[in-house]
Amino acid sequence: LFRSNIYFVAMVREIVKIFYFFLCFFSVTVHAQCGNLSNAYGPFDYRTATVAERKLVEDWHFSPEVQSYKPRHNQTLGGDVDYTLRAFPNNHRALLFMMNLSVREKTNKPQGALYTVSCYFDRAIRFRPEDGQVRLLHGIYLLKIGDNKAAVDELKLAEQFSGDDAN
Repeated sequence: LFRSNIYFVAMVREIVKIFYFFLCFFSVTVHAQCGNLSNAYGPFDYRTATVAERKLVEDWHFSPEVQSYKPRHNQTLGGDVDYTLRAFPNNHRALLFMMNLSVREKTNKPQGALYTVSCYFDRAIRFRPEDGQVRLLHGIYLLKIGDNKAAVDELKLAEQFSGDDAN
């Protein structure tokens, strides 16, 4: 009886190791394509960020020049806005800009961006799933790329999360 308990415990340990391996593998795989949300600076909720937190990023990476489609010296628009969206995943203006930049460049991954536009929305939703403005922008993006069913679902969530927000 004692010997069978030792085998049982050893077997359970091996099963737990295998389960843990698959759990780690699949959780990494699911978000690997769109990246981890951790960042050297941030991530911060754009809606509640301080002026100083916003200014530090936007003065360099989402300046009026960038928003006017004028890249900084030796930089790409996609790279600058990527940095902005990694610091503030739910920055509504930056998400809209990245969406429009992808249309302008006729690609789902603008030059210099680390991720596709779909990934930036995925990251924003993982970061703050209750942000109605992100859901609204995502719904509009889904309509633009022809995924009408998903767009309707996302727009319903936008309405649900936005409540009485006039925007």
